[in-house]
Amino acid sequence: MLYETFDSVRTQLSGITALKSVQWYNAQYEGTIYVSPVAFVEFPERIPLEQVVGTANRADFALRIHIASTVTAQQDSSIPDNLIRDHEAIAEQVYDCLMGKQITMKNDRTTSLIPTGWQHYHKYKGWMVTFVDFKGTAFLE
Repeated sequence: MLYETFDSVRTQLSGITALKSVQWYNAQYEGTIYVSPVAFVEFPERIPLEQVVGTANRADFALRIHIASTVTAQQDSSIPDNLIRDHEAIAEQVYDCLMGKQITMKNDRTTSLIPTGWQHYHKYKGWMVTFVDFKGTAFLE
């Protein structure tokens, strides 16, 4: 059910030339990330299905895009401003690219994405990570 949504998001994000790759999120931070900057598409929450009529269900879902960029600190451990600006510019492009866009869910049903959050994640040494969160609703049969 979610592959169609992932593929639709990946297609939308393919227009951002600064991104080297768009991948399904699968705990890549626990291993080695081979490309930067990269966007990971995550479905971070359970998707409840609410029966509306007959076999039709409403599916409210959350979508999180992780934007990850390699960041090399200077000798004094500071991060150069240009790296911060470059990373933020990509995150803003992701936000702009997906805000209000129609994406495909199961069986070619579409939904508009609504932005719900923005967060910097500072847990991975050598990486700058920003989460851009959206929500959507699909009606499935």
